[in-house]
Amino acid sequence: MTSSGNRGWVYRTLIRTPRAFTLVELLVVISIIGILAGLSIPGIQKATEFGRRANCTSNLKNLSQAFLAFANQNDSYLPSILYNNTVWISFLSEAGLIQAPTAYSENRGKTILYCPSACSVRKPGAGNWNTYSMNDYAGERDPSIGSQSNFGMKLNRISSLSKLALVMDGCWVGGYGYTANTDPSQQPPAAAHPPTKAANDPSSGVNVAYADGHVELVRKSDIPINATNVFWSGQN
Repeated sequence: MTSSGNRGWVYRTLIRTPRAFTLVELLVVISIIGILAGLSIPGIQKATEFGRRANCTSNLKNLSQAFLAFANQNDSYLPSILYNNTVWISFLSEAGLIQAPTAYSENRGKTILYCPSACSVRKPGAGNWNTYSMNDYAGERDPSIGSQSNFGMKLNRISSLSKLALVMDGCWVGGYGYTANTDPSQQPPAAAHPPTKAANDPSSGVNVAYADGHVELVRKSDIPINATNVFWSGQN
């Protein structure tokens, strides 16, 4: 009897009830989780923006190739920025070089005409076809062929293809959305990388596709404001 009683006593003393966390310990754990989350969120945001920028770069490369193909089909002429109420987007589409454009309300920005970073902070207007804008000067109708034309600059008259901006992250106009054209004074391109609600934030960048087909990220503050600069005119 005594032996049995002793074994029961030993058994009971070996089983301990789990101790609950104290309030201080819980607060420490919560603080650590908060610190780790704070460290990881910026990294996630940077990775997301990197992916968006890569997507934007790909879109602009495809658009620049469409511009160059149009010029190849039309005696070296780029499409006009606007002719007879038709913009460059439609000229490229009618030539079979890009998919027919549809309004943002229909496609939700899932075509090569939309920058995902731009859409993330400055939602296009319901009727917008694009977030990218063509260089106003590259799309000006060539005076040598008259005003009745859907042609812009002629590539073989441009002195520096690698420095002439063709199409880029677009101009944002409050109350309307993104325009089809951009220029250094009245309608400057909006910064999009990283996305910022301040459309003219000089610390952000603009993805630019050039007339030789390459794409670069240009700081907003580095975009020339002089229309005769090679960036806009193509002439050194």
